[in-house]
Amino acid sequence: MDREWVMCDGFAYLIPYGLPEICIRTVYLFYEKRDCLKVLSDATSVKFRDAALATFGFLALPEGIIRISLVFPNAKFVTVFGDDLPAIVLTCKISLWLKGFDATFLVLSIM
Repeated sequence: MDREWVMCDGFAYLIPYGLPEICIRTVYLFYEKRDCLKVLSDATSVKFRDAALATFGFLALPEGIIRISLVFPNAKFVTVFGDDLPAIVLTCKISLWLKGFDATFLVLSIM
């Protein structure tokens, strides 16, 4: 599993087992490369044979997510961001972007 990260239009990806992009069935999305270390160290819970790891930084944009989906046309996308509110909102936004939609989320405070 000694593969190199590939830089592509504002994001980076790694295919641990070196399959062609068309064969990838699952893409795990992360903020950055160091976030992947925990998942890689716990490889028993994640099947990497037909998977890829992708990072796009802390500022996800619809165009970047669309580009990732074009690189991996047969893949489903799994976000690995956490369970706080910003991570949940980003997961929702990415799901919408992958379907060609967008949304704005507002937090209203009632006191």
